Amino acid sequence: MKFHDGLAKVFTVKLAANGNTVDDALIRDVLGVVRVPLGGGNADVSLEDLCPSASVNNLKNILRDHVDDRL
Repeated sequence: MKFHDGLAKVFTVKLAANGNTVDDALIRDVLGVVRVPLGGGNADVSLEDLCPSASVNNLKNILRDHVDDRL
């Protein structure tokens, strides 16, 4: 499984559990749990810390479109 596939599945499950509502807390929760190894695995950082705010806003819009298409 590719990284983006797993991330999409996590967001789908979390959105369903959240009543198909996209909010900042849900996005922070998911991105905060995903760890990205750095320096050959010597350290790791959350995906939330690595994503610029513009990318997080784009993700929020994509998730809202996804929810709208499913309803």
